[in-house]
Amino acid sequence: KETAEAGFNVFSPRIGGENMERVRQMTRWCEQYGVFHVPWMRGTLVAPAGPEADGKRVLWRSGAEQPLWSVNSDEFWQWTTDMIVEYAQISAEMPHLIGVFLDYENYAGGIQDSWMLYGLMYDDIIMNKFAEDRGIELPELEPSARAPWLEEHGMHDAFSEFQINFWRERCRELREAVDRYNPKFQFFMYPSIGSLFMQQAAYLEWSTEAAPI
Repeated sequence: KETAEAGFNVFSPRIGGENMERVRQMTRWCEQYGVFHVPWMRGTLVAPAGPEADGKRVLWRSGAEQPLWSVNSDEFWQWTTDMIVEYAQISAEMPHLIGVFLDYENYAGGIQDSWMLYGLMYDDIIMNKFAEDRGIELPELEPSARAPWLEEHGMHDAFSEFQINFWRERCRELREAVDRYNPKFQFFMYPSIGSLFMQQAAYLEWSTEAAPI
């Protein structure tokens, strides 16, 4: 009510977005006061310290690893898709929910190459997928040696293109899943400067004429 009276037309609460009943309640309040609802969602998922996440965590060019599921992992995409598709389902029933706000700022701690996510990753998942696609056998490489090895063998540009295309495919699948419920559902993203994932994948696949980013 205070937000609407202050002249704003969109409400995006920082907490509660993982609780779908709370999301529905917030949407009802937004409808009551004539504003739109955009649930806020952290764009990262914490990965456990155990072996189930080994080789699947964020791994930067420098070899620094952070305790987040890599953007190349099925775990990351399953979680992202489940949350956002449920928002889209709610938006089809309750039009005052118009999209999702995704925050990709990097608060994971530890050594990191960038405060924004995601750049090229060098985790086991994407390295193995690339090797299989190229029909090559990778040697045992320390994390910090992976990017230099790809460059020394003239494969880094191909690796970059392969990974970006992988992101685009996953982003496209999510957009298609959302569109089955609400083609007007919009993606809002932060921060926008310098994120390879946003610029080369998400912008291209999540923004449509009916639902621009």
